[in-house]
Formats: sequence, structure tokens, C-alpha cells
Amino acid sequence: MSAQPIHPHPEPDRVPRNAEGIAAALEGERRMEFYRTLPTRSVAAAIARRQAAGLPVE
Repeated sequence: MSAQPIHPHPEPDRVPRNAEGIAAALEGERRMEFYRTLPTRSVAAAIARRQAAGLPVE
């Protein structure tokens, strides 16, 4: 007797761990809410914030 399932389950779709991937996985109102609460900033602002915190900027 085997412990393997008779009908294997397909692997779930992987969602990329970035804003575009997450938004693509959401539908309708949930996607709109994600975009409304998503903090955005420029690259220059992100670099300045990391430098101010003493973090590496590589």
C-alpha cells in the first residue's frame, strides 16, 4: 500500500512577491483597495530614507 494520493493535486499558482504580482492575483474591489493603501515613493526618496537610517544603498 502506498501513501501517495491516487489523484495528485496540481501545484498552486505562485504569486510573485512584488506589487505587480500581488495586484494581479487580486480581483475587483480588493485590487483597488490594494492600490489605494500601497505606499509609493520615488527611488531618490527611498535611497535618502535608507541613508538616513544608516542602511546600505547598493
